[in-house]
Amino acid sequence: YLKINPQHTIPTLVDNGFALWESRAIMVYLVEKYGKNDALLPKRPKKKAVINQRLYFDMGTLYKSFADYYYPQIF
Repeated sequence: YLKINPQHTIPTLVDNGFALWESRAIMVYLVEKYGKNDALLPKRPKKKAVINQRLYFDMGTLYKSFADYYYPQIF
């Protein structure tokens, strides 16, 4: 497992020998490669930007709010 994913995290995808980890990257890869049309990931920049905003919401907004509230109580 460490050979295909040096970070040894989940999820990890192996598609025809191509290894990819990080859930958001995997989702975009699968939609772009196997999607039959642009219903799941639109080609238009503004619509695609809104989807990316939702995909990455937790990284910049949710995690920070969580950390600001819980870490002082824990430490």
